[in-house]
Amino acid sequence: MCSSDLGDRARLRADGSVELFGRESVTINTGGEKVFAEEVEQAIKTHDSIWDVVVVGRPSTKWGQEVVAVVVARADVTSRPSDDELREVCAAKIARYKLPKEFVWVDEIKRTAAGKPNYAWVEQAALRASSAGSALSRQSATVARPHTRPGGGEQK
Repeated sequence: MCSSDLGDRARLRADGSVELFGRESVTINTGGEKVFAEEVEQAIKTHDSIWDVVVVGRPSTKWGQEVVAVVVARADVTSRPSDDELREVCAAKIARYKLPKEFVWVDEIKRTAAGKPNYAWVEQAALRASSAGSALSRQSATVARPHTRPGGGEQK
């Protein structure tokens, strides 16, 4: 594995292609293990009910940081999947230590004008959920209005 001057983490495969793991700035160190947020996000997005997700590290007295996923359900979903269901989907694709300790459900993930996640807002959402006894994670995941998916496209 190598890092670029810009903080990208990648590996050169035997076939000559490059496998991009993610940016160093959003890498989560949990219990001494490195977790690439983008890898966890991709695993979560394979669930049909998920519209958008951003994964961040949240301070943990036990692990240093713990993996937390801030997620938005598709607009047509009337009942969000359970945390255990999402963990099961993820466990088929990533190692167990990378699985989110919590899924925080929100109506919309705040993004910059360029469409990049507003990590300060996402981290605050993860912290609020922890300090509020996970109140945000129990919110309804139904989105009342369509919005644009990162990278384009509107929810139906």
